[in-house]
Amino acid sequence: MKTGNRRADGASGEAAALVEYEKRGWTAVDRNWHYGRFGEIDIILARDGPRGRTLCFCEVKTRTGIKYGRPGEAVGCRKRNRIRFLAEGYLAEHPEYRDAFVRFDVCEVYREEKPVIARARSPDGEAGANGANGANVTNVTSGANGVLYRAEIIENAF
Repeated sequence: MKTGNRRADGASGEAAALVEYEKRGWTAVDRNWHYGRFGEIDIILARDGPRGRTLCFCEVKTRTGIKYGRPGEAVGCRKRNRIRFLAEGYLAEHPEYRDAFVRFDVCEVYREEKPVIARARSPDGEAGANGANGANVTNVTSGANGVLYRAEIIENAF
């Protein structure tokens, strides 16, 4: 039996991905950017670094499990080529990013059916509710109706 709404899961998955990127210092430049009838890019992000500005084109894949493979495996050769083509269109329309480094990521987002409490052992053997040494657990975002989404970024995926 299927649970949830695919469109809502996709939007919540993109929101979870964006939260994870923001934790890493990225800023969203565009979301669901369309290039005519050719398709869309889920999230476009920018970050300034020591070598200059980097622009990241991110494809977000949301799944409830890995029964049919990891979400990133759904980004095949045709999809990667389409995203590259769309990125060229974006750069042509936005000359302010002409000198930016470009990278292509895939963000795998997992919809957690049951809330998960992460427990990790610190070096002294104590179990902590917030991860090792009291560090906050990252990449778990609450979506609609209290459903949890866990985002894993695959940098430079293609």
